[in-house]
Amino acid sequence: MTNLNESQRLIQNWEDHMLSFCPGRDTAFELTAELIFATAKPAIEAGLRVADIACGYGGWSRFFQTAATARGVNVHFTALDGAASRLAVYQAVLGEENVSLVPGQLLETLPELAETGGEAVFDAAFFGWTAHEIPLEQLEQIYLGIRRILKPDGLFFVADFMPSTSPVLVSLSYQLTQQRRAAIMADPERRQQEQELHGIHRHGGHHPAHHHGGQHRHYSAEEHLALLRKTGFAINEEIWRNLNNAVLLALNPG
Repeated sequence: MTNLNESQRLIQNWEDHMLSFCPGRDTAFELTAELIFATAKPAIEAGLRVADIACGYGGWSRFFQTAATARGVNVHFTALDGAASRLAVYQAVLGEENVSLVPGQLLETLPELAETGGEAVFDAAFFGWTAHEIPLEQLEQIYLGIRRILKPDGLFFVADFMPSTSPVLVSLSYQLTQQRRAAIMADPERRQQEQELHGIHRHGGHHPAHHHGGQHRHYSAEEHLALLRKTGFAINEEIWRNLNNAVLLALNPG
């Protein structure tokens, strides 16, 4: 679906859905943008190259595009996702200029990008709210693939549901999320939006190429950080948290 108005409607519905689970998400996006602009200064004059891994509707890319435009920075976006319908919406909103779409499973598309050489070397990559759908052994291969497409000193951000080590925060997060979800479902219009989104999942999925027999496991930040270290990333740390949502930063040492 490439109609701009319909694409924008779908995106807004998805953003409302995500905010019911992760309020304050834009602050995470803002932090990643500021870190990229601060650390990729040598590349800014020539134009930044960023990858949105499992991009979905492109919430992070849209935020970063707006931030870059405000700074007069040219950015080329490469979007990877298993759903062609999501990529069509992504392009309808971000436009065709400076946007490349890569459909298919990450275990196949990341090695292909790495093999293309200089045209697929990125200053930064963002991987948002998808890791919980992927078995750990495949997630390791994906992290290896992402490291291979990053420039030396390139930044990698992992955002996902990552349970806190505090039982109190885990319980609080669950309670607040349930309250937000109950408020949504009490509104007939919002309830209809949710039903439409779930219908999209069933007939084209959020990231259908990343589902593995109903695999859903929220890995802890510690598990992600251990995997990032194992796959050769450096400066691995948690840089943002909102209850059970977190963003991790990793650096490709080259």
